[in-house]
Amino acid sequence: MTIKASAPWFVLRTATRQEARAMAGLLEAGIEAYLPMMTRFKGPPSGDEADREKVQRPALEGYVFIQGTHAEVCLAVEIEAIHAVVSYRSNAGRMIPMPIPAGEITKLQDRELAGEFDETANARRYRPGKGERVRVTKGLFTGYIAEVIAMSPDERRVVLAMPQGRAEMKVDNVEAAA
Repeated sequence: MTIKASAPWFVLRTATRQEARAMAGLLEAGIEAYLPMMTRFKGPPSGDEADREKVQRPALEGYVFIQGTHAEVCLAVEIEAIHAVVSYRSNAGRMIPMPIPAGEITKLQDRELAGEFDETANARRYRPGKGERVRVTKGLFTGYIAEVIAMSPDERRVVLAMPQGRAEMKVDNVEAAA
């Protein structure tokens, strides 16, 4: 996909679970479109991740991005799987499509290409035990050392005791402290 620096991007709201159908309609109409995708395992967790099926799903359910003119935005909302364009109300009371800078779409695409939306890549992720010392690797508390107080039942989130108080975050955001 080529991003045209001069043309703005817009966000469209799709019908429930109709993002792929919306994309097909947009591409058929000749409208530049982008649907960020994530990879997940299908079904409940099992003992062996290798036996689970990987599926691709929209990273932002219910939304697609298009790049183009206001005329193309008007054309896009006529596509059956699309409900509306994300808009704001002007001072005059008119609804105006909300433009998204091309650089923000590029960042989103870069994150997708870097694998940030692939939940299967870290299937065998680090799972700290209660009382274990960990280092925060992402977010506001990056670099802090904390103690694990509790783990969510699905082992995706961890509760930490930190000097600032308690904090809850994704398990992927911590590593064993040296």
